Amino acid sequence: MTKQVTGYLLCSECEERFSAHGEDWMMRQVWNGKRFPLLDWLNVAVEKRRSADALIYSGTTVGIDTDKLAYFALSVF
Repeated sequence: MTKQVTGYLLCSECEERFSAHGEDWMMRQVWNGKRFPLLDWLNVAVEKRRSADALIYSGTTVGIDTDKLAYFALSVF
């Protein structure tokens, strides 16, 4: 039995929106005990161009749903 305190952060409508637009997709992309699909995609990504400060890649080119990734990331913050 865990003694961890838990509670709801979002209303059910917001939780459903968060799940449907990013969380469900993202949870299928992280470590699942055998592989890490998002990392697999990033390892085959080819650099599109360089700037003075960064390398630029296209997530959509390797199959990443960048809309769902962005929605999830922004929702977390």
